[in-house]
Amino acid sequence: MLRLAHLSDLHFGRVPPHVADRLLEAVTRLAPDVTVITGDLTQRSRSSQWRMARAFVEKLPGPVLCVPGNHDAPLENVARRLLSPWRRYRRYIALDVAPTLRMGGVRVVGANSASRVEWQRGRLDPGDMARACKALAEPPREDLTVLALHHPLEQLPDDPKAPLRDAEDHAIRLAEAGAQVVLCGHMHRWRAMPILNGRMLQIQAGTSLSSRLRGEENDFNLLRLARDRVEIERHAVTVEGEAFERYAETAFQRRDGIWSEAD
Repeated sequence: MLRLAHLSDLHFGRVPPHVADRLLEAVTRLAPDVTVITGDLTQRSRSSQWRMARAFVEKLPGPVLCVPGNHDAPLENVARRLLSPWRRYRRYIALDVAPTLRMGGVRVVGANSASRVEWQRGRLDPGDMARACKALAEPPREDLTVLALHHPLEQLPDDPKAPLRDAEDHAIRLAEAGAQVVLCGHMHRWRAMPILNGRMLQIQAGTSLSSRLRGEENDFNLLRLARDRVEIERHAVTVEGEAFERYAETAFQRRDGIWSEAD
């Protein structure tokens, strides 16, 4: 099974002392085959925050696949947000804001759901959708196909943030293109659940580093991925803040194209 570390919402610029070191130690110890970060590497897209994010990403077990979050576009400089929102992301992290990789029978497709216009809510523009669908549909179709983006495709009624624009329509189209597992963040809440009546499995990380905890601990996911099975370990920081430890685990099985919690 492919081992994938899923981090999200790092928010460099609002990181408590030593938490980044503890997170790096935990992920390195687990030695995943690939690390995926689903956005919000910075708090305000400032150069100093990007330098911290870059130094952190360079130390993670690789390869590392990142996509931007809404906080990675400039908030205070409206002109820069509208005209060149990903200039610093491309300078410090990667030129491609929607990268893909294939490893060990798993294809990971990144999509950029952060918007220069709808700053917090997010959206997938037609070009972003077309690119994601094309990458998801590429052969070999026997791969487990994972979509990584910042915003969830489905939310629960008590989620406080506005949903991704046209989220349900996008979810249907992405599932038809071949997305089977969705990795996301944004809500600062951990969650793993089938969506679209079980056609896709959505896995959210909370916030891996930020002090904005929304009532939950800093955390990340370690996933073990196979063609029809996903095993999830949630690793969360201890009350003392001294280390990340395995907090909970669950597994999902896919039968006849439908995901459900494994026995």
